[in-house]
Amino acid sequence: MTTLKFFLAFFITGFCACRQNTGKYKPDPYAIKLNDSAVSLISYMNRDSTQRAISLLDKATSIDSNYFLGYYNKRIFQTGLKQYNDAIKTTFDLIRIKPFANDLYMTGGLLYELTGDTVSAKKYFEKSLSICNSILDTMKSNNSSYEIVAGNKAINLKMLGKEEEADKFLEVLSERQTDTALKQAVLLWVGKSKREILEEMSRDDQYSR
Repeated sequence: MTTLKFFLAFFITGFCACRQNTGKYKPDPYAIKLNDSAVSLISYMNRDSTQRAISLLDKATSIDSNYFLGYYNKRIFQTGLKQYNDAIKTTFDLIRIKPFANDLYMTGGLLYELTGDTVSAKKYFEKSLSICNSILDTMKSNNSSYEIVAGNKAINLKMLGKEEEADKFLEVLSERQTDTALKQAVLLWVGKSKREILEEMSRDDQYSR
């Protein structure tokens, strides 16, 4: 995994964080077991094990159609195999469960871009950006999720062709960082184009064996 891809995953997954806070809802125990078995296969990082993981998660989400983590992990594996259309369908279920999660719309937009459907991608990026802006308008800058949401906002801006605005926003964001590693992570995005982000997502270096 490249450095940029690592931080792409950081910004995309951080705010949602795979948490499912739905009151009294409790995932089906067998669905959880299937999910855990699928996740254990990630250490192999090859196509066969990834496809097996998807099959396990298909079973998990058929048993429990509201199991957010099962869908979330399934989309990760589907994206790894470049099964982008399937990953988009999985995104629909994720959004059904968590309709106000900005990161779900953003990754949906990225997946649509990778299939060439730029019209749908734009709608998803605009929706994600709108949610990000509404969150940042009321969120205090010392909130632990602030950088994640701000990072997602910058990605949306870049994907919508507003790269100069995104870079200025990132520079301001980096100036407020006291942690050197996080400051470098933010600056890593400055100057990155929409094309470069998509190229990183679609590279063939995910499987080494």
